[in-house]
Amino acid sequence: MREQQTVKGVARRVVIVRSPAESVFEEAIFIVREDAGRAGGVSREEVLDEARRAAGAYAGAVTPPRRRDAWKTWAFLGTCAAALVLALVIILI
Repeated sequence: MREQQTVKGVARRVVIVRSPAESVFEEAIFIVREDAGRAGGVSREEVLDEARRAAGAYAGAVTPPRRRDAWKTWAFLGTCAAALVLALVIILI
């Protein structure tokens, strides 16, 4: 008979911070260090406040990617300007 395989792992404490506003992110998940509770007697509220601060700081630091096709807009506008100048020259001559 085959022996059953078991999954072994380590239990980790996590903090889940839900997004207060409708945005791209639903929630942020933080894994709490094992020595956080033992070292300085950090309370549950302090852990949650730190997670909220970290999530807020990250969300504020993220900038949207630059558009790489902006040159197309400027090329179109330049072509339009050149066509307008050419039309004025033809009309006035």
